[in-house]
Formats: sequence, structure tokens, C-alpha cells
Amino acid sequence: MSLHRERTTPDTASYSVVTRETAPHDIEVRIAEDHALYIGTPTGDGVVIEGDLAAIAELVDHIHAHVHTTLADTRQDQHR
Repeated sequence: MSLHRERTTPDTASYSVVTRETAPHDIEVRIAEDHALYIGTPTGDGVVIEGDLAAIAELVDHIHAHVHTTLADTRQDQHR
């Protein structure tokens, strides 16, 4: 397992959903699956998550819910 990390902020992060056909042009990577989600830094480093589009959407939903749960917990802690 690689522990390489790249850092960015919400203001400078980029993201794109690509297809097998558009990936080489849009994110300069060939993908094996039909779709992929790219999340990257301004320098072009990032992660490409390949898979079924519905599975990618489900992952994004889980991430969204996790961030909002953490946000709500943080706000509760600040009011104690």
C-alpha cells in the first residue's frame, strides 16, 4: 500500500466524471471501466476511481453523508 499523499483545498481541487472514450483527453489516463471519477490537485496529481457509474455515485453519496455527519458533530461540539 502506498502512503503517498497530495494535498489541495476545496477551492483548488478539481473533479470530473469521464468515460473510457473521454478519459485520455480529459484526464490524460486510459481507464479499463466504462466510467471513472477523477479528483485532483491543481498540479494534475489525483486519484481515478473506475467503475460502474451507479457505484461511483453511491460512493460520492457515502462521502457526502460522511462529511455532513462530521460537520454536524463539529457544530454540536462547538455549542457545548
